[in-house]
Amino acid sequence: MVTKKICILLVYFYMGGGRLTDNNFFQKKFPLFMNSCRANSTIDFMVVTDLCEDGRDKNIRYIHMELDDLIERINTIPGGPYTIQNPYKICDFRPAWGYVFHDLLEDYDFWGFCDNDLIFGDIRSIFTDMILQKYDVLGRLGHFQLFRNNCDINTLFMKKSQRGLYYVEAFKEEKVLQFDEGRGMSHILNENNVKWYYDDSVIADISPLTEKFVEFNISYNAILQTYYCDGKAVFRWKMPKTIFEKKQNLLYVHMQKRKLEILCNDEDKFIINYRICPLSEPLEYKDCFVLRDLMIQLVKTLKYNIYFKWFTKNIMKIFK
Repeated sequence: MVTKKICILLVYFYMGGGRLTDNNFFQKKFPLFMNSCRANSTIDFMVVTDLCEDGRDKNIRYIHMELDDLIERINTIPGGPYTIQNPYKICDFRPAWGYVFHDLLEDYDFWGFCDNDLIFGDIRSIFTDMILQKYDVLGRLGHFQLFRNNCDINTLFMKKSQRGLYYVEAFKEEKVLQFDEGRGMSHILNENNVKWYYDDSVIADISPLTEKFVEFNISYNAILQTYYCDGKAVFRWKMPKTIFEKKQNLLYVHMQKRKLEILCNDEDKFIINYRICPLSEPLEYKDCFVLRDLMIQLVKTLKYNIYFKWFTKNIMKIFK
């Protein structure tokens, strides 16, 4: 079976000038994200941005583009004119990248988009050649999706759905409407019987609302959940049972709006719990530095659980 060529786009506009790695948001998180891109060496990544960056990685290409140039490309979409006042609005246009950037993607079998607050695992171990052969769209959330690169799939976003938003209204609205996922594309994919694959159990979509690592996308959250990268793949651990008993291979960890102390920058092996710190030894050695951090998170988790139980028990008394 021929390995499918994949290109994943990160379209990021700061509207402030400067270098990508000088941006405060990216100073710590961006190197970890980019390391996880480099580790997926058989997949190409394309960073379209108004910030400057000199890329020397074989599988990462930087394309400098001003916002006006992006808007000019977007206005090749029928139904315009469209404009972008807020960089976050770019997210709504992401299902159209196959149409908007067709000249940059013509050599690829699949194209995709992603967020910049991810740490990728081994993408091809999840989206195997067999899955890529069978399905046309992979993933359902705005963090990361792949699309087969052909005319029918690249223009899917233009179709009307009975329950979802129509692309013209979504693109012209100034506010972000989540057209790239639940309010737009999910309805289009369902109503047009597209060959669509997703498995929420292989992603870690971590809630920013609690200090405890709670995932939005799974039915069961363990007392303690933590994650680690071994330089190529990303894994999930769960307690109880034993800390090192079972690990699950993940497509990515999504750390949206979560403030973490980051103690590593260019390391390719690290653990993610209440902070991100390097793994100085193989995980099987159960090194004390890692265990200490796990226990700190466990104590914080227990405090959270005690407070939550007290609150739910006494909520009626509070409001009487």
